[in-house]
Amino acid sequence: ERDVQSLAKWKRQALARYGLPTAKYQGIVTDMQAIRPCEESLDAIHSCYVDQWDWEAVIGDSDRTLDTLKDTVTKIYSALVTVERDFTEAFSGCVHPAYLPEEIEFVHTEDLEDMYPLSTPREREDAIAKKHGAVFIIGIGHPLPISGETHDVRSPDYDDWITPTFHEGKPYTGLNGDLIVYNPILKRSFEVSSMGIRVSPETLVAQLEMQGCTDRLHMQWHKDLLAGAFPASIGGGIGQSRLCQLLMRCQHIGEVQSSVWPSDVADECAGRGVTLL
Repeated sequence: ERDVQSLAKWKRQALARYGLPTAKYQGIVTDMQAIRPCEESLDAIHSCYVDQWDWEAVIGDSDRTLDTLKDTVTKIYSALVTVERDFTEAFSGCVHPAYLPEEIEFVHTEDLEDMYPLSTPREREDAIAKKHGAVFIIGIGHPLPISGETHDVRSPDYDDWITPTFHEGKPYTGLNGDLIVYNPILKRSFEVSSMGIRVSPETLVAQLEMQGCTDRLHMQWHKDLLAGAFPASIGGGIGQSRLCQLLMRCQHIGEVQSSVWPSDVADECAGRGVTLL
């Protein structure tokens, strides 16, 4: 029962087990490689083989704020821009010039729904990514005010998507989100990273109740969190193959990683001259 089957849970557990200092932003980075045999949407950006740089950092209870989330996103995005610039300069004869904007835009799911009320979440992401080039969509997992639906599904025991927040006097919900850029090769939004401030004991219970999963409170990891055994933290993952696909301007993720593809996907790629590894 103590063996968690989730890297997000393991990382937070590891922060406590490794005795990392409580000063904020001390943490761990993992090189995650996994197989998701039940992945149904195998396509140009989804594979059953998943590789990520997963990270988790300790923060103080007072740092569970939008400012902390935005500061972290800005640092990660700044590194992404630097990597793209250096990569395109080093291989200037092989890849298109850098196109990521210098700064990332922040948008809440509530505002995104208000801007595009008749669109699907995917269509909203495509539109906002094309408009700004790079956006961080805040508050994924909580029901939206107009439709009552969530922008996307989020587990109730990872990120905090229930905490009320305010920006310029307007109420919002959630301390998590996705880092998305516009991919001109695929002509669509392209998620590079998902991250968030993790649940507190109080928000864990509230989110489990909202999703009807309170039976999880009997599991050891959840008991430990409620008992204060884990520090407050922020964490997420950066897709390795996704980033390589973006930098190398590839049409398909199978061009940068070795995976297994259904025959129809392989045939479709072959017909377009796309070589899968």
